Amino acid sequence: MIEFALVPNYLISAKNIYFIFSGGIFLIVSSFYIKRLSVGLLDIYILIFVCYVATNSILKSDQLTEFLILFLTSSLSFLVIAQLFRHSYSGSKLKSVAILTVIVSLSYQVIYGQLQLLGYLKSHHILFSITGSFANPGPYAIFLVSALSYVMADLIFKNPGRYKWPLWIVLVLSIGVLPATKSRSAWMALTIAALFLFYSYFRKQSSPFALVRKLKSIWKIGLPIIVSILISLGLYLLKPDSVSGRIYLWERALKGSSEFRYTGLGYGNLEGRIALFQIIEGKSEREYDKNQSGFVQYAFNDYLQIFLENGIFGLLIFLLILITLIKKGAKVSLHSRDPILFGALGSLLSILFSAFFSYPFEVIPIWVLFLFGVSLINGEIGDRDSYTIKSVTGINIFRALICLLSFFVLYLNENIFRCKSLVAKADTYLMAGEVKQAITLYKEAMDINPAMLDILPGYGKALFLDQRYAESVTFLKKASKKRMDPVVYCNLGDSYSRLGLYDEAEKCYRFSISLTPKKIYPRYLLAKMYFAKGDSANTIKEIKWVLNSPTIRFSPAESQIRLELQSIADEILRKTSNGK
Repeated sequence: MIEFALVPNYLISAKNIYFIFSGGIFLIVSSFYIKRLSVGLLDIYILIFVCYVATNSILKSDQLTEFLILFLTSSLSFLVIAQLFRHSYSGSKLKSVAILTVIVSLSYQVIYGQLQLLGYLKSHHILFSITGSFANPGPYAIFLVSALSYVMADLIFKNPGRYKWPLWIVLVLSIGVLPATKSRSAWMALTIAALFLFYSYFRKQSSPFALVRKLKSIWKIGLPIIVSILISLGLYLLKPDSVSGRIYLWERALKGSSEFRYTGLGYGNLEGRIALFQIIEGKSEREYDKNQSGFVQYAFNDYLQIFLENGIFGLLIFLLILITLIKKGAKVSLHSRDPILFGALGSLLSILFSAFFSYPFEVIPIWVLFLFGVSLINGEIGDRDSYTIKSVTGINIFRALICLLSFFVLYLNENIFRCKSLVAKADTYLMAGEVKQAITLYKEAMDINPAMLDILPGYGKALFLDQRYAESVTFLKKASKKRMDPVVYCNLGDSYSRLGLYDEAEKCYRFSISLTPKKIYPRYLLAKMYFAKGDSANTIKEIKWVLNSPTIRFSPAESQIRLELQSIADEILRKTSNGK
């Protein structure tokens, strides 16, 4: 018999903890370097958005999650960085150091990817040979493209010099790596960034490109549309199933958002509900797996994700920020002809375009790169069009508020770190079969932060393995209400089954199947429940489904499941034959 050990989805998020800690320390230190405050319209829009997201999320979920704290810390940190950029001397030095950091990070990722392609380093994804230091080639490609914009801007807008050869090497190696990622959105984003940079460069140049601007408006508008349609059609034909699946997901998510269209689900609360949106009432189980993507964390469209999590109000504020940023940023960059600003705008355009088809805002390095571009442009805009506070009292009040906020963030971070450390250890004990030790650690984590959702699934599973089925149901039921995870529903179904509550168990298994219709494990559990209940007809029905389903990727566990179900089917057939 196979026991379904909890997959370590809830292990400690070391990167999140590190970024939150770094952001808190940065806010404290940097506040003492700010000698004057320049508050512009874009700063106000960003603060309104941050406050709205935080308030709405807390009201929806009753807790401050690490993802929300990370969002708050990173957003406020880059607002402070924009203030530092506005200082004429220190700002220019900070910009140079920041751009150098971006280029070094890009070089590191390019070399990392090349070594993966050559076989010297392992990929972080079982299906792809190249991911860089990322978990998936898609975000890796988007990061390369968005960082590459700064390199292209430096090569296009500055006078040639000997120091250019390292940038050319990085550019060539990056272009060489991108095809291996098989990311269509990244290639399109790179094209948009490059077109923007070349258009900006030739806009005030005397060149044959000036003739293009004299063409009739219909060609200015029509030609890009025709080219975009042809490119989109080609990319669709390249991977039609993927495109169809995403369109289906977006359609179902929009239809499922009617109950919370104004304020959304709350930041970070979308996980699990994406699969729920794809469930169509009244359809047979065979119709589920036509385009359904199953249990995914993201909407594969960050604008849709912002709408689902923050509602129409949050999306409108975010779009207002983007419109103000791009409109004023383009005006300032064309006036100053600063390569850094053009690179920032190209980087933002590439990220914003890829956000239509992927989830760049959910990946920390890309989110940081996005905020970096925003702070560069915001720093330049604010320096030209803002209200300046120079009084010592005002600056000291600002520093005091920043320090209080930072210490509060660091306190929350320490609390989350302790809980997640305990949960990580408990998960390790649980997977090793040391159930008693796991339960002790889960209980200790509950005492520190009883509202932390990450504790509940593992704790419930551990209690089930300890044969404390009623207690297991209590914790798993709480987890299922906030996290629509098929694993949680399978475990909850197991607990109900052991208590003899077969109707409740069947509901849990069926719901898990509807979330992940292509997986055989929930049907395996359902077949065993029917067998324990004595329902031979339904047992055979589920066994046939599992045995007739294709093997997508071989695994010993799946082979063992099929063998066990075959033996159950043989036993039922023998009993039926003997009965006759």
